Amino acid sequence: MIETYLLDMLWLAAKIIIVIAVGWIVGRLLGRLARMIAVRSRIDEQLEKRTYIGKQLKDAGIKISLVIDVLVRLYVYAVAFHIAATMTDIQGVITISRTIVDFMPFLIFGIFVMVIGFIFSDYLIRIVIPISARASTVIGSALRGILYLISILAGLTAMKLEIPILTTLATALIWSTMLGLAIGLAVALALGLKDAIAKRAEDIVSSIDLGLETAEEKLRIDKVREVVAGLRNRIKELEAEVEQYKSRLKEMEEARKIKLEELAIPTINIYDRLREIVKGRGEVREAYGGFEVEVLDLENFPWCEVLIALKGAGFDVIFTKRDEKYLIIGRVAGV
Repeated sequence: MIETYLLDMLWLAAKIIIVIAVGWIVGRLLGRLARMIAVRSRIDEQLEKRTYIGKQLKDAGIKISLVIDVLVRLYVYAVAFHIAATMTDIQGVITISRTIVDFMPFLIFGIFVMVIGFIFSDYLIRIVIPISARASTVIGSALRGILYLISILAGLTAMKLEIPILTTLATALIWSTMLGLAIGLAVALALGLKDAIAKRAEDIVSSIDLGLETAEEKLRIDKVREVVAGLRNRIKELEAEVEQYKSRLKEMEEARKIKLEELAIPTINIYDRLREIVKGRGEVREAYGGFEVEVLDLENFPWCEVLIALKGAGFDVIFTKRDEKYLIIGRVAGV
């Protein structure tokens, strides 16, 4: 009886070793094949040449073809491990191996989505940058950051890794940055249009004064001068609009500074201050010798105002998640 059991165990161990060995060999072969295909398709050169992230990976000594090789090997290894685990009939090991095997395709697809997103982002940036030489650096950097963030979020979604608070914060960051870009681009285009119209008007006046001498031509000159006068009036209107933009931006910046200063001023009744800030979007409680704010509305919650109010009152701020609830805890500094 014991001999039969030992023989069965030895045979099982032999089968497991064979499966893992075959998986290791097949994984290395398929990984090497995938890497050769990636090298022949010149994916490394294209990414390094055409994308910002590709240049950064090159500086770090990382090649996409090597990443593909490693991912293919890991997937084959995971499949071999799962087959070996099913032979042991140990449910815990089988569950873990099945989870790994099920997750690997999503991981590979998510990385593929990120890479495609990075390539598309840099392609779009190359189109946008020539619009304005003076604003190209700022616009390009901001747009690259937004598009890369969108690509990363899309990749995480493809991997079935959804983090609500990260998505909410990223959405707020994207919208605020896009608003700033829109205002900056409008001002830049307005200034560029003003200069272009002024130069064009001067060229028209100078060419007409030199080339027209007859009475009919003088009449045409008068008409053109009227057009130029209209253009000059339009230039003045554009200048006034630009000044209004600048004034509005200045007012918004001053209002923001005043709001931040008000929030940063220490207050005796910090409890009422926090309740006034969060209103119906959160619940304020006294805890840990300080305060605990439960987030009830992730999308509309005033994160920055609460953080500034707590820090201004001298509290250490901690973000945590408890029982599927997001909490902001303000503790007395040093406690």
